[in-house]
Amino acid sequence: MGLLWSLCAINFVAFLVHDYYFLQRGDQVLAILPLQLCTITVFLLPLALGLRKRLLYDFLFYICAIGALMALIVPSSDKIGQIYSLMTLSFFVFHYVPVIIPLLLACWGIYRPRPTLKSVGLLSAVFFGTAAVLHLLNLVLNRSLGIEADYFFTIIRYSAPYNSLLAFFASLIPFDFFYLLPAALILWFYIFVVSLPWNWRRWFGSDRAAATLSESTVLDKRSEITTKQ
Repeated sequence: MGLLWSLCAINFVAFLVHDYYFLQRGDQVLAILPLQLCTITVFLLPLALGLRKRLLYDFLFYICAIGALMALIVPSSDKIGQIYSLMTLSFFVFHYVPVIIPLLLACWGIYRPRPTLKSVGLLSAVFFGTAAVLHLLNLVLNRSLGIEADYFFTIIRYSAPYNSLLAFFASLIPFDFFYLLPAALILWFYIFVVSLPWNWRRWFGSDRAAATLSESTVLDKRSEITTKQ
């Protein structure tokens, strides 16, 4: 666990460094609060390690990790600087850590990914519910205070020009907030794929066959009892 706590500390420092560069370039404080998914993760990681609650582990493993992974694969150009700058380095550090820690938790057996339809539905509701609340905050800051806030990337005009994936979503659904809905398909596919190493036998192998056989045996016994009666 010491390694995980050390990674959390490194992640927090990288987050501070990255935000410092935003302030240096003149971004408004209310526009860079830690309310993006990856900045929220900076605080969720140590919280999850401390509380060890399954819901927090699920959220880190499935929601935060895919968010950070997509940021690494398709980074927004306004979030990074020169290729070897400290701003760019800090960006990649505090996006790699939210991918690494959940995987280590699963690989070390501290957390076992066991998604169900109920848990996937809950995680999706939490994500889009949070996005909806932050979208309202974005609208208040945009319209009332003139601050270009774009938490959870719900505002197309602030997000799409800097990120090709978000631009693609916007081309499908040209409405703020709602254009993020296709991300649910990516999330559900990711949940299935990333869970396979820990659930292959349970879903497709001998464990599933054994469970089916056990269920069949129980039904047969119930049928025998009913017949005797």
